[in-house]
Amino acid sequence: DVSDRLATMRRLNDLTAMQQTLLDNLIDSVIIFGANQRLKSYNRAYLKLWSLDFDKMQDEPKLDKIISYQKLFFSNVDDWNSFKQSMMENITEGRKFDLLRDDNVNISVSPLIFYDGSFMITYTVKTAQKGK
Repeated sequence: DVSDRLATMRRLNDLTAMQQTLLDNLIDSVIIFGANQRLKSYNRAYLKLWSLDFDKMQDEPKLDKIISYQKLFFSNVDDWNSFKQSMMENITEGRKFDLLRDDNVNISVSPLIFYDGSFMITYTVKTAQKGK
């Protein structure tokens, strides 16, 4: 029946809005990908942490593309492709790791893989390191 379908759609929209509100009110940066490694959701803290514009997050970019956006924070890395590949392997295998950006921001990266193959990555700023 049409009214049941509309009510279900309304509940789904409400749930999605509640999820986004929850994400946007977290202190940590969070990004969520589907099992196909395409972006599904993220919070404002993620955009701020990586100095990204909303526009770059459109069209459900893949994990590979999202990580490429982080490159400008790692100019001290000699072999970007190997570094990026290592990050992707850690993420897709659910292994925690740390990053130290050029601006001395130390970030703990915590991937969580869900039962359906989708995954969430939480980036927690630990501390800014003092000088080099």
